[in-house]
Amino acid sequence: MNWYAVKAYFNFADRVEQLARSEGADTYRATTSRVVVDANGAHHTRSLPALPGIVFIYCPEPTIKSIGANLKSLGSLVTNPGCQFPARIPDEEMTLFRLVVENDPNLQLIGNDDPRWHVGQAVRVTTGPLAGAVGHVCRIKGNRRLVITISGVCAVATGFIPPRFLEPV
Repeated sequence: MNWYAVKAYFNFADRVEQLARSEGADTYRATTSRVVVDANGAHHTRSLPALPGIVFIYCPEPTIKSIGANLKSLGSLVTNPGCQFPARIPDEEMTLFRLVVENDPNLQLIGNDDPRWHVGQAVRVTTGPLAGAVGHVCRIKGNRRLVITISGVCAVATGFIPPRFLEPV
């Protein structure tokens, strides 16, 4: 069993998830809670996709190949660079990614895993809801943030983290 990722085409993430589940795979879609104000001024908390269009799938390799063959116009499997094999996401990367996504309401999607975000020292968060998360520090919009990546899929940045909550790795 391994983690894989599918980049769903516009508005097809639900259908990709249904396809994966019909093949017996487990799925994960990163969500975040946002407070929205309706036309009457009432505040409501809504669960929204943190990474629109990305569906993570946990299954054996033959199953992900079957899912990939049936994606057609719904999306595409994230593959290893230079080949057509589905890219495995290490359990450690997925665990850290979920820790950050599920505990930081100020999460910011950076986009595809981009080497320029890897510049800087590797650190571990020591205190708070993100304690144990490991990533790289960078500055975005003047604030120090922790960047967590899933190789070849995406990178996300947390909200501001005080320097006293960080230690070098």
